[in-house]
Amino acid sequence: MNNVWYLAVVVVVSAVGVMGLWLRSRPASSPKSSIDQFNDKMKALSPEMAIKADGRQSAERRESADGQSAAADDRTGVN
Repeated sequence: MNNVWYLAVVVVVSAVGVMGLWLRSRPASSPKSSIDQFNDKMKALSPEMAIKADGRQSAERRESADGQSAAADDRTGVN
């Protein structure tokens, strides 16, 4: 009978560990999580136009040596 109890304890501890790992590694499921993931990808693609947490866009652009914004240089292909 001791062997059965030992096996039961091992199975329960393993099940708790698997559940813990599953809960920790599951994808985010909040209503806003997909929007946050999209914004993170957009920031990675275009760090000049960051979207603030309150939803407004900040249009901070770097100025190049000739006075044009760096974004304008990127669109025209001028470096």
